[in-house]
Amino acid sequence: RHEDPVNGKLYSDMNALLLKYIIEEVSGFSFEEYLHKNVFAVLGMKETFSTVPKNRVQDCLNYNYEHQIDKDSYIIQKDAVPGTAHDPKARLLMMGGMGLQGHAGLFSSSQDMVRFAQGLLRGDLLDRKWLLEIGKNRTGKLVPGQYRQFLGFLCFAKSPVQYLSELPQWMGPAAFGIAGYTGNHIAIDPEIGAFDILLGNRCHMRVSKIEPMLLAKEKYSLSREGAGWIKWPDGRQVKSSFQYVHQKDELIHNPVYHELKKRSWI
Repeated sequence: RHEDPVNGKLYSDMNALLLKYIIEEVSGFSFEEYLHKNVFAVLGMKETFSTVPKNRVQDCLNYNYEHQIDKDSYIIQKDAVPGTAHDPKARLLMMGGMGLQGHAGLFSSSQDMVRFAQGLLRGDLLDRKWLLEIGKNRTGKLVPGQYRQFLGFLCFAKSPVQYLSELPQWMGPAAFGIAGYTGNHIAIDPEIGAFDILLGNRCHMRVSKIEPMLLAKEKYSLSREGAGWIKWPDGRQVKSSFQYVHQKDELIHNPVYHELKKRSWI
């Protein structure tokens, strides 16, 4: 569990990790079999895998060679090769024969992610009453001098502080989304029937993490969003994706909104 006292973020992926085993116990299927039967086959998602076929590994984004700074330690990740889960726990468990994990390990395409979002909005997977429950805030609070991250059902809910929100400002209170550590993002608003998807890469040959956070921008002369270049001990200049998530409004959410408005789709 990681808690950020400045931004009020409480992070843990253990709930999602354990949910896999609950699903397997109740359904009698492996987690991957359950997803194929109840999600992928229903929506025609034929490009979503946990074990990537050999002829498709070349299509996987490379998240390897992620650079991190932990106080005075300079670290380079070298075992997140294409076709393996980036998350260390998921990678270890999957390589140990434990199968697809509940918190990480799926590989997909932009077309299949669109099929997933459209299927949710059509009601192919869930009744609408449950779809509208997903993004309801169940953790967040905003009082003077105190902030707690707004979360729904294993997803982000709409936050009143846009800089700390994972969802577009133009989406409504029922919207929900998830921003993956590697740079992927999806946001869905079931009330207006819209979604946006970003399949990005903030890890490959990037400085993605700097601890302690409070000194990062001052020490390395980074922008408010954490962008810039950092000189590595071997002399290389490495681009920073530190706090990459705070560029989402300018780079994806707002352009998508203007395009949807231009086409009179919202």
